[in-house]
Amino acid sequence: MAQRYIKKQKKEEKGQCQDAVQEAMRNLYCMLIKLYIFCDKVQDVTSKRILLAALVEASDTRRKDDSYHYPAIAAIADAYTNIPASDPLREFLVDCVVYQGSPSWMHDENDCYDEYNCYPHEFCFAVMIGLMTKEEGSLANLDVGDAKYYQDKLDQHEKRMEEEGGN
Repeated sequence: MAQRYIKKQKKEEKGQCQDAVQEAMRNLYCMLIKLYIFCDKVQDVTSKRILLAALVEASDTRRKDDSYHYPAIAAIADAYTNIPASDPLREFLVDCVVYQGSPSWMHDENDCYDEYNCYPHEFCFAVMIGLMTKEEGSLANLDVGDAKYYQDKLDQHEKRMEEEGGN
């Protein structure tokens, strides 16, 4: 009886620990994306490159329980609300779902109680397009953990913005 109680207690503690790690990762992604948004507003491209690499690194790090963590709904909603459509951060967020996603990431639409707890429509559309085309072309074997890929995209984005005079 005592052993059963100890096993149950350890299982509960492990679950609480996993919940705490997930919450910490949600907070990390929210913080990194908020910093990225700030850097976009003040036109600090160097910091955006560093933050993009940090986001990629965080999503590409295997945890002790063999799991990975990716940006949650609130972070994605924040990015889609505050970052231009052409920014590579959006592409990275979509690629996380298209190439690494799991059905468990989706939830019932009745769970959407405000705009920060529902995936933005633009994001969902981009994910659908990505899922339909991921087997085609050069992105078939995209490594979402390759920060340089997204940093190069950021450089191209910033160059286009400068040329258009609208950064």
